[in-house]
Amino acid sequence: MNTMLLSEYEKHVLMEYNSQNDQKNIINDGSNFKLHKSAETLKDANNVNSIELIYYWIKEEDREIKALLEAIHGRDKVEAHIKKTQEKQRSDTSEMQNVLAGKFSKSTITAFFKQQSKDQQVSKMEASISQAQKDIESLNMLHDMITLILAYDQIDVFKRDKTDRYYQILKKVAGVELGHVEQIKTYWEAIMSSDKIQEASDFNEKNLLMESQALEDDDHKHQGDHEEEQ
Repeated sequence: MNTMLLSEYEKHVLMEYNSQNDQKNIINDGSNFKLHKSAETLKDANNVNSIELIYYWIKEEDREIKALLEAIHGRDKVEAHIKKTQEKQRSDTSEMQNVLAGKFSKSTITAFFKQQSKDQQVSKMEASISQAQKDIESLNMLHDMITLILAYDQIDVFKRDKTDRYYQILKKVAGVELGHVEQIKTYWEAIMSSDKIQEASDFNEKNLLMESQALEDDDHKHQGDHEEEQ
């Protein structure tokens, strides 16, 4: 940004001060090969943006955290399915006991309209209860496996991986920023090495010395006048 402003100043202001003589320019001096080479290198360095690195790292972090949460929610769904199957098993067991006891229930009424015998009803309920038990055992095994993987493997690995990834990103960002600093330093050193800058510096230093001497002489004169008045 500073370079752009100064370049525009040279084009539109400094050129006016010097009758459109572009030899007075520094940033836009085409003969300063070192400066222009440094400017091109700085331009290329700016193509690697540390903010962009951080942006894509955060996007990746967000995606992986969501995947882990989805796995955790998957375990919760299995747990909910186990409870639902257990409730159905208890309900079927209660219904079967009602049928065996000869009590009226939803199942006995349904069986009546379907013209099912008591033995047929009991056999059907026993099969349903047995299947529910198999489903519960399978679901419990799945739930335990997911829990073990998450609790004793994936979560710890995830934490270590995220920590290592952060250090890697920090290293990359530091490298990019240090590279920018080095290129900026080289660029401004090239400007400072310009003969025009050196001549202006020498001229200003001489003027400052002359002004300082003049002020000192003036102070001495005022002090002498004050003593005479006393």
